[in-house]
Amino acid sequence: MKHILLIIIFFLLQISSYSQVNSGNTSDWNSFSAINSEKNQPDLKIYPNPCKDKKVTVEFNTDLISEIRLINITGKEVFLKKIEIPVTRLQFELTNIPNGIYMVQVKTVDDKIIVKKLLVTVN
Repeated sequence: MKHILLIIIFFLLQISSYSQVNSGNTSDWNSFSAINSEKNQPDLKIYPNPCKDKKVTVEFNTDLISEIRLINITGKEVFLKKIEIPVTRLQFELTNIPNGIYMVQVKTVDDKIIVKKLLVTVN
């Protein structure tokens, strides 16, 4: 039953992502104005996805990462990591994060925000 519910929520998220409007300031975390189309989006990789072992790696080839946020499906921030010395690749643990679909927001040193989906499924 949980798997069916996760699949339904995933498809609803997929459908709703097509109706987002781009406007506003890119430095505002509540605004999705920094989301570009997939072909114009910088090379951001999040793996493994789906995450099964509570360790996630974020890799950004074109810029330095200064901050990572994890937001659950209801819009609540469940994880925040500010990086003192910006890096292009970072691995972090998702301790106390329940199974579900999350939005990973990566902020660069140039105040660009890139958002990707992450599925957490720990047995």
